[in-house]
Amino acid sequence: MRLFAFIFIFMVSFSAFAADMPSVNLDGLMKEVKSHDGKTMVIFWAPWCPWCLKELKVIRDNPKFVSDNNLQIIGITKLNDKGKAENLVEHEKMPFRFIIGEKDIYDKLQRIDAVPLTIVYSNKGEQLDLEYGKQSIEDLNLMVEDY
Repeated sequence: MRLFAFIFIFMVSFSAFAADMPSVNLDGLMKEVKSHDGKTMVIFWAPWCPWCLKELKVIRDNPKFVSDNNLQIIGITKLNDKGKAENLVEHEKMPFRFIIGEKDIYDKLQRIDAVPLTIVYSNKGEQLDLEYGKQSIEDLNLMVEDY
């Protein structure tokens, strides 16, 4: 019985990190941003980018930063990276929301020509801050504390 309980708990906890990356357009992203009562940090990333993974790990490894700032974290990658991204998210046990950004996000939001790109939004959908490159926890704190 104990073995069964252990296996059940292990599978449930593992499935919490299983990647289900839906495809979302800009309207869907803004709906997600506005549905959260705090700020949302959106990270444009790619599974082949070591700086992206480092930034995501910084956030994952600092849950107090996320909870203290009432942050919603959303990672966005492109469709052609979906399989590798899902595997990486599952392997690294990333507890955030990950989506595939549809073309209009890249066309309408702004020119996104490098990753990682981190954008902080208010719960009204207003862009509060934007930074290219891997951010340290101190940099991320500045991004959310300035507003």
